[in-house]
Amino acid sequence: MTAAGFGTPGRESAIIPAGPVHQGGRTGGTLQDLARITASVRSQACRAASSLDGPGASPKGPLPSGQGGGVRTGATDFNRIVLIGASTGGGPAIETLLHALPTLCPPLVLVLHMPDPYLTRFTERLDRKFRQEVRAAGNGVPLAPGRVLVAPGGQTHTGVRRVPGGFECVEIHAPPRHGFYPSVDELFLSGVGFAQSVVGVIMTGLGRDGAEGLRQLRAGGAITIGQDKASCAVYGMPRAADALGGVMHSLPVSEISAAVCGFCAVKPAAAGPGPVGRFRP
Repeated sequence: MTAAGFGTPGRESAIIPAGPVHQGGRTGGTLQDLARITASVRSQACRAASSLDGPGASPKGPLPSGQGGGVRTGATDFNRIVLIGASTGGGPAIETLLHALPTLCPPLVLVLHMPDPYLTRFTERLDRKFRQEVRAAGNGVPLAPGRVLVAPGGQTHTGVRRVPGGFECVEIHAPPRHGFYPSVDELFLSGVGFAQSVVGVIMTGLGRDGAEGLRQLRAGGAITIGQDKASCAVYGMPRAADALGGVMHSLPVSEISAAVCGFCAVKPAAAGPGPVGRFRP
């Protein structure tokens, strides 16, 4: 079985930040009041599993003022959580996303189709390389600003549930969906009951996992984003979601981080060192 987040073994299609903004099945629209970002988009050979611990990881720590490619929204409060699903080509796409997010990003939970041993190492590598806290999701692990939770492999799915003061992850014991553990649909469907507090994002990948879940999220009041065809390694999952009417905004991978921050932010931070970020359900 191929590590689906990396696509064809030893090779990854280029991610091309091109194409018009596409809303609700129509091209030509634009997103208002969202800062466009300059992102370094990777066009390189896929990292094999053996290279996940190789060069390129950098220690965590605050970036000097003005350094790095992150979106600076100035937000410390968020009114939505972010649920993301990806498959083939998802590894480089997720790295592009995290590179462009600020350290204190909105609370985020991610499902990536990848076999368990590789997924664990990939999660650890992201935590070393990027400024956000990246860790495996688990039963009862709380969502928090600046924290990226990656659904682990194995024989369970990962969902989210509302708890007093916010949200936490929950293990879902169910058969594989679309042949996958974990499933993007299971993650998305777990958020339908509080969809108005969710931004759902479906990214590059084969098949249709996540399409129905994104449709139901949108119907429940979530803001939904699909990675556009031009920047997808494989335009399968986002296309399936769009065909069902689940995609509100179709964006290049280089613009998704700015959109997510804009949709989630509710209050600017004061000048200087701000308070620890918090979620306001």
